[in-house]
Amino acid sequence: MARLKGHTTDRTRRMIVAMDVQHARDLAARGDRAGAREAWIRANLLHPGSFEAHMGLGNFYECAGEWDSAKRQLERAIESYPGAVRIDLYAPQPEALAEAHARLGRAAEKLGDADLARTAFDQATTIRATAIPAGEKNRFRSPMEWTAILQKRDRNCAMQEERDASGSGR
Repeated sequence: MARLKGHTTDRTRRMIVAMDVQHARDLAARGDRAGAREAWIRANLLHPGSFEAHMGLGNFYECAGEWDSAKRQLERAIESYPGAVRIDLYAPQPEALAEAHARLGRAAEKLGDADLARTAFDQATTIRATAIPAGEKNRFRSPMEWTAILQKRDRNCAMQEERDASGSGR
């Protein structure tokens, strides 16, 4: 990112991050786990302050069941989230920050850290409650609801499906 600063605008840098993140997502969607891991790590190295790069690598580690690594990346994603929400195609929206907190809560649960899990799920619910349209404000999320939402979103995680199948004796 430093090498780009003098030659590009903020918008152009965000577009480059978006392209690197999309490349990693495409590899994961095609089932190329090794390529996806490499692409996510590369995106994080090239864009160390990118919410999307940290969130994507955190999701990748979640799918792989690498909960310590997932927790670290999700914490970095939350730390790198821009303070002011920009209405921009390449800027993460508040719902993404709420999801990062919920995923951190799930990782903390898997690691046995009940206090962090509770705090993270509470943060996710608070962010979502302030970010959603007024007509939907009565739809808050409990940790169980967040977990169900995340499981739905993770359905196309091939590594998760294989782990579930091997854990259930299939």
